[in-house]
This record gives sequence, C-alpha cells and structure tokens, in this order.
Amino acid sequence: MEHLTARANLIADRPFPKDQLAWTIATLAAKAASPDRAPVDDTLVATMINHLIDNAALAAAALNHPPVISARDQALAHPYRRGATLFGLAPRRRISPEWAAWANGVAIRGPGRQGTGPTAGHLHLGDAIPGVVAVVQHCGLAGADLVRGLLAAHQAQANLPWGIYPHHPEADGIDSLSLSIAAGIGAALQLSVETMYRAVRLMPATSRQASSVAFAGKMAVEVVDRSLREGSGFSTGLGGADGFIAPLPETRGPVDQTPADPAQPGTRPSSMARFRALVDGIVHPVEQDRFLALAARLPMLTAEEVICLGFQVNPDILQSGNPGLFDRV
Repeated sequence: MEHLTARANLIADRPFPKDQLAWTIATLAAKAASPDRAPVDDTLVATMINHLIDNAALAAAALNHPPVISARDQALAHPYRRGATLFGLAPRRRISPEWAAWANGVAIRGPGRQGTGPTAGHLHLGDAIPGVVAVVQHCGLAGADLVRGLLAAHQAQANLPWGIYPHHPEADGIDSLSLSIAAGIGAALQLSVETMYRAVRLMPATSRQASSVAFAGKMAVEVVDRSLREGSGFSTGLGGADGFIAPLPETRGPVDQTPADPAQPGTRPSSMARFRALVDGIVHPVEQDRFLALAARLPMLTAEEVICLGFQVNPDILQSGNPGLFDRV
C-alpha cells in the first residue's frame, strides 16, 4: 500500500505536478487500467457485481419518487445516439452520458437518503457507479473496462477520506467522491496520467446537498471530456489555499497516515489486521482506532464473561453479498 501525506498549499507555494495529490490519484488510476496489470481477482469482480445489484434495487424502489422523476425528465431532454441507459426505461432509449449519470445518481440515493448530505466517511461505494457506467455504455467498452474503472474509483473513494475525521464539520465527502469518479472514468478509458491529472484538477468543488452525489457523477463525466479536449487552467480543488482539504487542520502541516500494526509477509495476520480488513471501507479508520484502543484496555475475558463490542454503522453503506463482514475476528 502506498501512503501520501497531503497538505494545503498557497498559490505561491504551488508544488510541481508530480508532487500534487491530483497526480497521485491519476497515477493510481492509470495503474488500475494498465494492460500489464494482473487480472482482477474474482472476489473483487463479485464485489463490484454486488454493488451494481444494490444500485439497481435502490433505483427500482425509487422510480416513482418525485426527485427521481424530475431528474429522469431532465435527462430525457438530452438524447444521444450512443449515450447511456436510464433506470426505468428501455435499453434502446439512450441519453447523453453526463445526464444519465445525473438521473441514475439521483435514483440510487432513494427516498430514504434524498435529504442527507454524505460526509467523507459515510459515502456508499455504489455512489461512484452511475458516472463510470454511463461513460462505459456511451463508449461501448467491455465489462473488464467497467470493472477496472469501478475498482479505481472505489480505491480512491475508500482511501481519500483516510486522514479526515468522518464528522468533521468542514469535510465535504462529495469532493472526494467527484475525484474518485473522474479517476474511475479515466481508468475505464485507459487515459494517460497527464489527461487524468488535468481532469482531477478541473473537478470543481461541490456543496453538500440532497442531489450532490448525482451532481458529482455528472460533473466527473464533464471534466474528463474537458480534459480530453485539452482543457486546462489552475484549479484549487485539491491542494490549493481554497481547496476542499484546506479547511482541515490535519492538512496544515505534515500528517503521518501510516496505518498501525502492518501484517508481516509470510506470517499470519494479527487480530488487529484481520479486524481492519473486515471493516475497511465500512467503518472510518478514526473509529477503528477508538475501538481497538478500547479493546486493548479490557481485561482478558473467560468463557463465562462474554461481551459484545460493536459499531453503530449506517446501513446505507453496507453492501449485499458480503458474508465476511460477519466473520469472527
């Protein structure tokens, strides 16, 4: 696992491209799309399929919800010969990909989540799917390209908030989601690092609102298109003084993000490492650390002294088909 220390920079202290967070994200996405990369593990493919099923179920339940109907009507005003499909319509109805990402993104949030503003630690891994799927359908790409794009988006989405406390009042999780979707689109299209770097830097900041997840997908499609058209220009969306990480106190100086208790090669992973592997992407690392610190202070329990320690986890971020979540640590 690679680790990066990110901090906000003034315009006068703007680092070189290869020292910027945007370049790192683009590089990781390019590696995910590299032809030399090993085939994607079957378990990861199954996980992506489960996320797709989750999204389809959420969208089906919300088809007649007023915000979903409105977003679908907006998208229908932008037909396109190739385009992408919409939930609830025949596959032959094709829509411009950015508008398909918008309408499908509204649909997957469902009636129960339309009024919530997701934060950095409480985004569903399925939120990145509509934008990536729309571009893959529009370009006629293969399933393997879709899997690699979703994998790159999910890796970025799961790792970007690692050093941000999930309930930070100034941490907008939609910003990290937008960057993740743009990276996933670039990986699916097998774009160069330079092109993806421009797209990530062009990703505008968004606000926390009811349809912000859908808007993030729509804007990610558009910034990749602008990047392919050689669009450029300085953006502070990442590490600038006005960037989305700038208000966070942990970015105003060096931050050590090395996870504790790394498993040694050739040895059985410790209980701590197995625990982190089970809840990674579901429970924020800050809350993981608090749980492990509490567990370390407890005395050794006998067979008669049984205690159950757990988390309060938003059910929206739990994916289907994940029996390992309930395994014994």
